[in-house]
Amino acid sequence: PDGIVVWTRVLNSALNDVASVPDGTDVTIVLRISSAADNGALLGSNSALRGRIVRELPVPAFSDFDGTARHKVTGLEPGKTYYYQFTAGSVRSKVGRFKTAPAKQADVSQLKFAFISCQDWSINHWAGYSELAKSDDLDFFIHLGDYIYETVGEAFQTGLVESRHTALSLPDGTYKNGTSGAKYATTLSDYRYLYKQYRTDSRLQAVHERFAMIAIWDDHEFSDDCWQDAETYDNGSFNGVVGDNTRQTSRRLSANQAWYEFMPADIQYDEKATDINGIKIYRDFQFGKLAHLVMTDERLYRADHLIPEAAPNPATGQALGSIGSRYMVPSNTLATVEAAKIAAAGGDLALVSMLGNTQRTWWKDTMSNATATWKLWG
Repeated sequence: PDGIVVWTRVLNSALNDVASVPDGTDVTIVLRISSAADNGALLGSNSALRGRIVRELPVPAFSDFDGTARHKVTGLEPGKTYYYQFTAGSVRSKVGRFKTAPAKQADVSQLKFAFISCQDWSINHWAGYSELAKSDDLDFFIHLGDYIYETVGEAFQTGLVESRHTALSLPDGTYKNGTSGAKYATTLSDYRYLYKQYRTDSRLQAVHERFAMIAIWDDHEFSDDCWQDAETYDNGSFNGVVGDNTRQTSRRLSANQAWYEFMPADIQYDEKATDINGIKIYRDFQFGKLAHLVMTDERLYRADHLIPEAAPNPATGQALGSIGSRYMVPSNTLATVEAAKIAAAGGDLALVSMLGNTQRTWWKDTMSNATATWKLWG
């Protein structure tokens, strides 16, 4: 109700949009916020903000975070539209807009939001963003994850891209098979590159300029079908009994950091953490007495599929594969495996959970204590 996290990225004008910010080139820019309604005509332009400036603050942009800046502003009025702009010397960013949430005890008759998910640069057609940007009555939008896709050159990603989306080329990357073909993001530079390239789309920029975003991640911000820090590209070392997925802790940490750097989100992040739980992105939002929104993380704490993708098919002895383990397992087999895993954990749901113990308890408590008319789960 009283604040927002605003985001920008600062780099020398001689560099292109996806260049890395050189080490040791920290800068401080200025954030200005105005509530003057006539700023609406300036959205997407570099014209100077109009009207009374209600906030004027220095904001650091650190090279350690590739020039990104996330700044939490507090002390604003609830349920109000504001306009903002960053300046670096004489250079002005485009004017952006956001609306604060209503006061927690406010009687609110309507809430209007949109949701987005699964925006693959290489196959999706992004005209929907142009339409979304025209929806001036939105209070915010939700991004349910897959803001980026970590793979480049997969079979499903070829031949379907818009002409305005140039081919992606990871700075590092790892071949999924052998020494040619599809690659997946592996390093911090790789993940940063993807966010930067995705953000060059002017239609996505227009949506970000106009509405606050509430974001959560799914799998592709790290690795397809991931669980915790495990990738599932090869289903582990299948041996006719079961395969163990490969753990990639350093890769997961890189993915976590890049998400933190490029998402305007009020979350907890420890850049010095050496385990994957140094970031916590599940959180909740209240919109007066009308709605309570709970956003959960269904990747970082989850167990593997109840029946792993590398489990053998009883009929053939070969790995079930992703489709088989998810959708084509007999219900009695699934129930038996689930019961056995819970029993092995002493009755705990840790081995069959998508939320993990701590988040699940938080989710149950938050939902049961919510008094809003609508309880929403993102």
